[in-house]
Amino acid sequence: MTAMILIVEDSPETAEILAHLLTQRGIASVVMSGSKESFGYLGSAYRSDLVILDMKMPVMDGLDCLSAIRANVQWKDIPVLMYSAYSNPGQSAAARRLGAQEYINKSWSWEEFLATIRKYARSLVQRAGENNVCNAG
Repeated sequence: MTAMILIVEDSPETAEILAHLLTQRGIASVVMSGSKESFGYLGSAYRSDLVILDMKMPVMDGLDCLSAIRANVQWKDIPVLMYSAYSNPGQSAAARRLGAQEYINKSWSWEEFLATIRKYARSLVQRAGENNVCNAG
């Protein structure tokens, strides 16, 4: 069974870069452009092994989305990595209080980011490391 990462990101460019980098490592991902759209995906028959959640989004921000994920019995145990362009200790602390595993600054290197994914989805990245092939077109 292939692991799946749900990327919730309102910037199409950022989402495309993340998805491409994961695909290069053999990690499957699906992109949703907002919190409410991600709820539809999480509530479907599809599964997500890890969520990468943008902090600043229109309509519903990342903290509110995280709260909703943690409040849902079916989704509450999915690891969530908050992802933000801003380094904000207050937001980072709030995200952790709400159940985020990490608060990642978008200025992190790809190696740091992948190490964080490894930390929370070990089997996912171990399999991907053995199959380091780019599947993107």
